[in-house]
Amino acid sequence: MSSVAADIADAVVTELNEAQFGQQFTAVRKWIVKWTLPDLDTLRVTVVPGPASYEPLDRRRDDQRHEMDIAVQKKVNPNENSQIDELVKLLEEFVAHFRSKELTAGGRQIKCVRRQLIPGSETAVAKEHLEDLRTFTGVLRTTWLVRQ
Repeated sequence: MSSVAADIADAVVTELNEAQFGQQFTAVRKWIVKWTLPDLDTLRVTVVPGPASYEPLDRRRDDQRHEMDIAVQKKVNPNENSQIDELVKLLEEFVAHFRSKELTAGGRQIKCVRRQLIPGSETAVAKEHLEDLRTFTGVLRTTWLVRQ
């Protein structure tokens, strides 16, 4: 039996792989996003379970929220805006796709209640990865409410 976090991450991976987006990829679940530079010649989409919070609703139930990060990575030429634009567009497609999305994860009903592009509000792209590694890294953090 899997953890709730793993079940949710697997449900998000399945949803990404079954939906149609502007670029082709195969999403995978990992606990750590770690690829070699040669791996990033191919577009990589990785779902990583993040923090969870549990707030009591009553004696038997909690308001359970699990964060899932969806990382998009690919080697690019940092001077070619069009390459970066396509990857940012993919992240934006994910934002739209998961708006109020409801899924089943390990027999539990879950609903996406928040979507945030990270690493920061000033940019959705890790600048140091572009400059130092010539790699696009963008992350969408989703928050899932577990319905009990």
